[in-house]
Amino acid sequence: DEIRVILNSVGGDVFDGLLVFDTIRSIVNRGVPVIIEVRGLAASMAPIILQAGSKRVASKYTRFLLHEIMTMTIGRTSEQEEQVIELRKLNSMLRDILVERTGKPAEAIDKAWKKTERWLSAEEALEFGLIDEVV
Repeated sequence: DEIRVILNSVGGDVFDGLLVFDTIRSIVNRGVPVIIEVRGLAASMAPIILQAGSKRVASKYTRFLLHEIMTMTIGRTSEQEEQVIELRKLNSMLRDILVERTGKPAEAIDKAWKKTERWLSAEEALEFGLIDEVV
């Protein structure tokens, strides 16, 4: 009837996170409700995964962390320039997921996570549009 996912994550690899996001979205798109409940922490890639759910909830004491993609590069200048181009594309893709689910304009997402880390409480995440309900 429905799937309930309990999420508590420090985040992780963008591509692994996108695999989880796309898998959950495909289930939702087939008409199966997926409720994602965050307990404790949703950091880095976890708030993106959270957006895949048909309903997004969090416990009162959950913390959220938003930031741009973080990476380390090694290589020649021209190779690093190519990496920056790809990172910008990935950041835009993740930002678009947040724009679609939160209803915030792209500029608000950029302001929230560029050159900084944005920590939010469950209530702040509700106001920001990351979740639908605090439980």
